[in-house]
Amino acid sequence: MTYNSPFLNPDTYIGRIASLSNEAITIDKGVAQATRDAAEFATKYSSDFSLVNELKTNSAIAGLKCCSRPATLHRPFPAGTSVFLSLVGDIASDGDARDVVTEFNSLINEDYPTVKYKLDDAPGVKNSFVELEQLVTTESNHVIQVLQSNDWKAAVAKLNENLDAVKNGVQGIRKALNQYATKLE
Repeated sequence: MTYNSPFLNPDTYIGRIASLSNEAITIDKGVAQATRDAAEFATKYSSDFSLVNELKTNSAIAGLKCCSRPATLHRPFPAGTSVFLSLVGDIASDGDARDVVTEFNSLINEDYPTVKYKLDDAPGVKNSFVELEQLVTTESNHVIQVLQSNDWKAAVAKLNENLDAVKNGVQGIRKALNQYATKLE
């Protein structure tokens, strides 16, 4: 059976990241405007109505809560994904192959950002990032499976066939994620 890496065609994922970026900016601007409007309203009427003081406090808290994590949300790829893929090209022995399998297993067992950060208030972002994290797991499992075959030389040759294109796909998605974070900051 032939395996096609999801990183060979990253355009779909890059497009989704760009779309999330635009949506997040729109939401961020809307929340900021609503927070300012609520604060202005509360300032204007708080001396006459005690309920308005509560509005001022609650809107400030909601604004902070909504916008407190944008810079942390752009890391669904473990930072070393490209580095791990580069290890495949350096395999020169059966021991090297086993070491690379160990490294990819550790990559799979990392806590991904969707586990580390509460994203329940942003389900669209969470679902997209979970999908990206699953790409890393899928690719890692493929590398592990191939390297655990009986002939490590043939396995390495097979992995190297598309390695540069896969690394380019990973870098394209990483670049889109960095742009996403930059737009949000």
